[in-house]
Amino acid sequence: MTRTTSTRSSGSSSRSGTALRQARASAGVTTDSSRRRGSPTGADGEDAGYDALLFDVDRTLLCSEQSTETVLDGAFESVGVERACSADEFEDAAETVARSGTESVGRFDYLARVFRVAAADDDGDVDREVGATAGGAGDAEGGVDATALARAYDAALDHAGVSTVPGAEVVHELGADYALGAITNGRERTHAVKLSAAGLADAFDAVVYGDDADHVKPHPEPFELALAELDAAPERTLKVGDSLRKDVRGANELGLTSVWIPNGTGSRDGSDPEPDHRLDSLADLPDLL
Repeated sequence: MTRTTSTRSSGSSSRSGTALRQARASAGVTTDSSRRRGSPTGADGEDAGYDALLFDVDRTLLCSEQSTETVLDGAFESVGVERACSADEFEDAAETVARSGTESVGRFDYLARVFRVAAADDDGDVDREVGATAGGAGDAEGGVDATALARAYDAALDHAGVSTVPGAEVVHELGADYALGAITNGRERTHAVKLSAAGLADAFDAVVYGDDADHVKPHPEPFELALAELDAAPERTLKVGDSLRKDVRGANELGLTSVWIPNGTGSRDGSDPEPDHRLDSLADLPDLL
C-alpha cells in the first residue's frame, strides 16, 4: 500500500493543492483505494455513510509534553528579554487570534500575532510590537519584535515531545475499513516529526500539511486537497477535530460531517459553528460510525 503522506523534497516551498497533486502524480504516487472494503456498514447492516475519515492533529490526536510556561521561558531567554506575558495570557491571545480569522500560513506570522496580542495594552492595541513592553536587547528602539519572539518560541518547541491523546489508538483500527487522512495547519518540518514520534506516521493514506496549500483551515483548499488525495466525496467523509473555527467550520462549509472533540479547548458560544456530532473522546468514534 502506498502512503501519500508527502513526497515533497526537504526545503521545498509552499505549493497549491493542484501543484502538489501534479508533483505526486509525476512521481508515480497514488492513493491505494483497495484498502477500502466497499461502504462500511453499521450494526443493522445498513450503509453507515462514510468512505473516508479526516483528522486534525494537534490536540485531536496529539498533545505536547512541554508546558507553555517552559516554552515561553525558553523563548524570552533566547532573545534576552524579560517575560512580557504569562502562559495564560499567551493561550488567551492564541484563542483571540484564532477567532479573528487572521491565522496565516506564513512560518511565523501566526505566532508573531499571538505575541502582539498577548503583550498588548489594555486598550486592545493588538498591533503594537512586543518590544514596546518587553525591553532589553533587540531592535533599534531597545526592544525585541514579535517575529523574533515567534522564531525563538518555535525553536524552543520539542516537536518530538508529544504523546497521543486517550483513544487515539482507534485510528489504527479504523484504517481497515476507511480511507484515513490528516489535515494540519502545522508545517511538514514540524508535524511530520510529531506524527512519527507518536507512532502515527504510517496510519494515514494522506496527510495535508500547512505548507502543502496556499491557505490553511478553515479555508476549503486543504480539505479539498485531502478529499482529492483519498478520492472521497464530501458527503461520504467525516472530519474530526478539536477546533470549532478551523475544523468544524471548514467541514460544515464543504458538506462534510463534522465531529467536535473539545479536549479542553472550551465551550461553544453563539458565534461558533455547530458540529454535527460532539464526542468526549476519540474512543467513542467507532460507536458513532
